[in-house]
Amino acid sequence: MDLEKIAGITHGYVGADLEAVVREAALNALKRESDYEKVIVNEGDFMNAINQYNLLHSGSLDSRSLTPHGKT
Repeated sequence: MDLEKIAGITHGYVGADLEAVVREAALNALKRESDYEKVIVNEGDFMNAINQYNLLHSGSLDSRSLTPHGKT
């Protein structure tokens, strides 16, 4: 998992934003794996969570996108 990439994509998020993304990523991983002892959150889980979060909060987000630091 490229944590620097995820950090760049979530640049400008506040603590509550990050908490919501992490929780959603964990839920994505749990949906994928039924054996809870084998659950591993991967980069795809985070990317999906970021997309879901951005869609739900699109009215309150200015220029948050899936590119580091808002670059296109």
